[in-house]
Amino acid sequence: MLTGKFAGLSLLQNRSRSIQLAFAAGSLAAVAGAVIWAAIAAITGYQSGIMSIGIGAMVGFAVRWTGPVNDVRKSYLGAGLALFGSLLGAWLTVLAVISSWQGMTFGETWSLLGFKGVFLILTDTLGFDDLLFYG
Repeated sequence: MLTGKFAGLSLLQNRSRSIQLAFAAGSLAAVAGAVIWAAIAAITGYQSGIMSIGIGAMVGFAVRWTGPVNDVRKSYLGAGLALFGSLLGAWLTVLAVISSWQGMTFGETWSLLGFKGVFLILTDTLGFDDLLFYG
């Protein structure tokens, strides 16, 4: 058991590992949620910002799974990753729905539209309710 000045070092190392694990688990949940959202949108042909609540919950549970949230950095990390997952989900949804409608692959749609095209469509289709769910 570490004592004295080394005990604090051990605590910092554990916190650092906990943050790293929270980042890994939260990132995985954010990407998985975004892919699930895009798949549902491609199948149904309907995009809804309410899916971002599910992504936020997935990320929150993943970050909480890594241990107690006794560090405010974990809270900020979870919020940031939930926002990232929501934006990624919306972006993938635009690609998935257009690919589905046009009978094209994801890659063909991406090469046709590029980042700028997807961004323009995304900003054109976002409504106030979507921004409310993302926030």
